[in-house]
Amino acid sequence: MVDLELSLAASHSAHVLRSHLVPATAVLSRRRIEELYGITVADPDVELLLRHRALFFGLLGVALIDGAARPRYRRPALLSGVVGLGSFVGLAYSIDGSNGALVRVARVDIGLLGTLAAAAALTRRQSGRSQVRGCSPAVSSV
Repeated sequence: MVDLELSLAASHSAHVLRSHLVPATAVLSRRRIEELYGITVADPDVELLLRHRALFFGLLGVALIDGAARPRYRRPALLSGVVGLGSFVGLAYSIDGSNGALVRVARVDIGLLGTLAAAAALTRRQSGRSQVRGCSPAVSSV
């Protein structure tokens, strides 16, 4: 079971790197935003908002990796990830006329929501096992 947990944690970290930390590189420049999302950023105000958004992607990515490593932070990190990904997917499909790159991002986010759901299920399972271990033998055998 430990091997499976380590494998899932490694897979989760790889997904986080691709889905949150790579987009966080948009904080570096307007050109990077345009490369990642297939859009033209002609307005400095929009550039500011998108670069600021990229910073939050990085923070969320770090929180998800930290949550994978430290159970104490796992649930808040998972919840934040679900809210972040789910809100983008909801907004992307509620606005007509999104470009192909943004639709691809939304589709990837749907897959990542599945990854977070698996991590949440594993977390819940581990939590249940640790509660049973804390019980007396008579209670845990029920």
